[in-house]
Amino acid sequence: MITPNHPFCGKPVCEASAQADFVPLYIETASQTIHGWNLLKASLSAGDILYLTMPAAKLDQLWRVAPFQVAAN
Repeated sequence: MITPNHPFCGKPVCEASAQADFVPLYIETASQTIHGWNLLKASLSAGDILYLTMPAAKLDQLWRVAPFQVAAN
C-alpha cells in the first residue's frame, strides 16, 4: 500500500518502476483497478495498492521513507 510518506507517492508508475527496477502489474485504488497501458500513465496516491514483481534483493527499498526535503526560500 502506498502511504503518504512512501517514496513513490505522487510519482507516475513508469518513473517509480524505472527508479526501483520493478515491473508493475496493476493498481487497486479506492474506485478502480488500473492495468495495461493505463497503468504506466497512472500516478501513485496514498491508499493505492500497487501489485508488482521485482528482484528479491531490492525488496527493502519498497519500505524506505522518502528523504526529508528542505524547502528553499
